[in-house]
Amino acid sequence: MIKASSSVFALGPKVLFKEVRSNNQLEYIVLNRESEKKYILHGWAYMVFEMILSNDLLDVNTVCTQIIKQNICTENIDVTRRVSRILSDLYLKGVIHECDYASKKKFELQNNVYLSKSDNYYITNFQYGTKDKISFDTYTKLSSGLIEELSDDDQFLLYKHNYLGIKNQLMDFETFDDTDAKKNVYIILSYACNFKCTYCFEMDKENKDLKKMSEDTFSDVLSYLDHEVSVEDAIITFYGGEPLLQENEERIRMILERFRNHENIKYRIITNGLNAGAFSGWFIDYHDQIHEFVITIDGLQAVHDQRRILSDGSATFTSIVESVAKLIDLGFFVTVRVNIERSNYDSQIELAKYLDKLFSDTKEQMRLSYHLVEAKCDVNDIPLNTVLLFQLVESLKKVTEIPISCAHPAISFIERYSEPYYIQEYLIPFCGLRKNRVIDFDGIVYSCNEAMGLENFSIGNIESVGNISSEGVYNLSRKCMGCEFYLLCLGGCSLKNEMHTRKGTLNCKKEEIKSYIDSYLHQNLNKASVLV
Repeated sequence: MIKASSSVFALGPKVLFKEVRSNNQLEYIVLNRESEKKYILHGWAYMVFEMILSNDLLDVNTVCTQIIKQNICTENIDVTRRVSRILSDLYLKGVIHECDYASKKKFELQNNVYLSKSDNYYITNFQYGTKDKISFDTYTKLSSGLIEELSDDDQFLLYKHNYLGIKNQLMDFETFDDTDAKKNVYIILSYACNFKCTYCFEMDKENKDLKKMSEDTFSDVLSYLDHEVSVEDAIITFYGGEPLLQENEERIRMILERFRNHENIKYRIITNGLNAGAFSGWFIDYHDQIHEFVITIDGLQAVHDQRRILSDGSATFTSIVESVAKLIDLGFFVTVRVNIERSNYDSQIELAKYLDKLFSDTKEQMRLSYHLVEAKCDVNDIPLNTVLLFQLVESLKKVTEIPISCAHPAISFIERYSEPYYIQEYLIPFCGLRKNRVIDFDGIVYSCNEAMGLENFSIGNIESVGNISSEGVYNLSRKCMGCEFYLLCLGGCSLKNEMHTRKGTLNCKKEEIKSYIDSYLHQNLNKASVLV
C-alpha cells in the first residue's frame, strides 16, 4: 500500500489514454504499451486518474484534499485508504510512476493531429479517433504553435482529448502490428483464363495460356506447404488466370485432400465464377475449410456484360449470378467483388438493391467488396477519387443490409476511427505484403499478387524451402511515417510506389485525403458545440 506522505506520481511514459462514454458514464481507456495491457477506469479510479492528468505531480494528500473540497465523497468511508489503494493499483499496472521532480507540464501538438479549416474549424487525432469543433482563436494559436497563449484550462482540455501531448514525451509508432495476421499463400497453377475482361492487369503477359505449372514445380509447392504452411495458421488462395478450369481441378483437389485434417489451414478461391457451380459438387466435401469464394460482379447485366465477357465475347452476368446463388445455397460464404471506376460508378446503387432482394434471406453469407480499378504499373493512371468512393459506400449502406467493405485504407480507417474505444497503437501495413507468399507458375515466389515478374518483389524460389522471407519488402520513408495522414494511406501501395520511384515521381495522395477528411469532419461535426 502506498503511504500518504511518501510518494508523488505522474503518468507513465509508455501510457496511452482516451476518455470515452459508456452507459452514460465517463470512463478512461488506458493502454500500457510496455505490458500491452488495457484497463478501463471508472468511478473513483476515473476520478483519481483525471486528477493525475490535470496535475503536474500528484500525491495521496492532494487527491484526498481535492475530493473533500469538491464534496465528491458523500459516503462515510476512509478516503485516504481508498485513494491509496487506487494509486497503488495504477502504479503496479505501470499506468503511473513515482517521481522525484516537479515541473509544470509543457505541451505540443500530438503527432497525428490534423487541424481542419472549412466553414468551421475542427481538430482531430487520427491515432485516437478524437474529433471536435474548435474556435477560430484556438485554431489560430494551435496552427501558429502558440500553445502557451491558451489558458491552462484550455490546454488541459486539449490534452485530455488527446490533441496535446507532454513536450519531448510524444510516442512514435514503434513497430508493425501484423504478428497475428495469417500467412496468405497464393498459388497460380496457370494463367489460362476463359474470360477477357476489359481491365485485366494480366492481359499483357506473353503467351499466358501456355504458362502452366510443371509437375516438378507442383511437387515443390506441395513440399513447401508441408514444411512452411502446415504448422501455422494460413489461408491458401487459389488464383490465376482462372483457377476453376478443368485442367486445374486435379491439383486443387490434391491440395485440399492433403490438408483435409489441418484445422489451421483455410482456403480462399478467387474465381470469375463461371465454373464455380460445376465444381461445387465436390467442394462441399471441404465445406468447413473453405473460408470464402471471391466472385466479381461489376454491375447489373448491361454494365457487367460490357466489362466481364468470355473470350469469345459472350455475356457472363446470368451464369455468374447463378453460381453465386448455388454456392450460397450450399452454405458457402461469397464475397461479391466489384471493380470500381468511373464507367460503372453510377450503376452500383441498383446492383446493391438487386443483390439485397435476390439474397434477402442469406445476407449473412455474403458481402460486397469494392476495389479500385487502377493500372499500378502506370504512373499516369488516376483511379477514382477517394471522396467519390466514400460517398458511394455511404450511399450503399442506406439501400442494402449486405455488409459493405472497401479495399481503400482511408475508407476502412474511418470505420475504425468512428468507434469510441478506438486507439491505434502500432504501424499497420498498407496490405498483406509482409505476410503474402505468391507462388507463380514457374516457382518464383513474390510478396505481391499483382507484381509477378517484377524482380524487386521476388522473395525467393519455391525450391528453397525455409529461405523465403519478405523482410525488407515493405519500406516506408520517415516522411510518410511522420505525416499526420499516415493512418489513412499507410504509405500507399508498394507496387505503385516502386513504379513512381523508377520515374522519379512521388505517389502521394495527401491533398486528396485532406479533402476527404475535411468533408467527413464537416458532415459529422458541423452542428457540434465548440470544445475550446
